[in-house]
Amino acid sequence: MEKTLSCVSFIARASFIQRFLPIRGSLYSVTVTVRYRDKKQEVPAGTRVGEAVRQMGLSLEGIIARVDGRLVTEDYVLKDGDTLEIISAISGG
Repeated sequence: MEKTLSCVSFIARASFIQRFLPIRGSLYSVTVTVRYRDKKQEVPAGTRVGEAVRQMGLSLEGIIARVDGRLVTEDYVLKDGDTLEIISAISGG
């Protein structure tokens, strides 16, 4: 009985890792949609927000990042199916 529980626990952990921590270059396709104004681009899951912003040719200064409606920091790791929306913070005077 103890060995069965250990095996089930291992399978559950492996499933969790595949779902929430996808490995780049894996056999299955995992992507994130990045939107900025009229631009749209896909990046691999596992990419950090800061890296995705730079790939769009933008600076981290003066932007706000939202993933599926939630504000996130540049260190947030994007997961399969996420939609990253980049918003320019505009000020005037």
